[in-house]
Amino acid sequence: MKLSICIVNYKTKDVTLRSIASIYKYFKGEDFEIILLDNTPDQNIFKEDIKQYKEIKLYHNFRNTYFSGGFNQAISYATGEYVLVMSSDIILLDDSVSLMLELITTRPDIGAAEGTLLNSRNNEVTPTGSRELTRFRDLVRSHNILKAIFKKTYRDYSYAGWDRMDSREVEVITNAFTIFRRDVLISIQGFEEAMKLYFTEERMSDMLRAKGLKIWHHGIARVEHYESASTGSCSSKWIKALYKSDKKLYFALKNGIR
Repeated sequence: MKLSICIVNYKTKDVTLRSIASIYKYFKGEDFEIILLDNTPDQNIFKEDIKQYKEIKLYHNFRNTYFSGGFNQAISYATGEYVLVMSSDIILLDDSVSLMLELITTRPDIGAAEGTLLNSRNNEVTPTGSRELTRFRDLVRSHNILKAIFKKTYRDYSYAGWDRMDSREVEVITNAFTIFRRDVLISIQGFEEAMKLYFTEERMSDMLRAKGLKIWHHGIARVEHYESASTGSCSSKWIKALYKSDKKLYFALKNGIR
């Protein structure tokens, strides 16, 4: 199997079905499978909707295993040489999957690559791709006053002035539409499951760079992103608590503290 496309659903059935339909509309590859992991407690909500798609393998959890646990589970079922991690709120606009696959198959020095995300609300490019996250950079990016005071630091961290329609090497990429070599994912043991939703991309990028692999932003591989589709049904208080917890763990792991 050449490619496994992994999608994890949590209470986003309608947009997930749109995401899957867009794959079949635009992706021209033949040797692929779709691993659909449903984290929604309701049983078999996709069974009838996807029976027309022979490449889809459906798995269902009776509890939410979140982003990291869900995708690790989906990846464990994957048989492809390459794995495309695709959020359930990503809609293809063209054959961006082939562009991502072409890049990573022709560049053995690249361990992972992200596509370009277009916000579904305004069609503007989401500024993904950044430098490595440090405590100081995290502090600066979290406060507008500090962004102004340490303007050079923030501009350097966020690659200010870079047109995301251009491709380049970066230090951290998003997890929303990202292609990996499956053997590389296995070697770093996938995503850090203790971090449920946030900072997983920083942790994964740190580990890939530690292996001497490049991380790439693909400017031409563009997709539409329905941002926060899964977390929209969660309370802001719970989201803030989870964000705080995941951040604390990220920096603990970064400093070698478990």
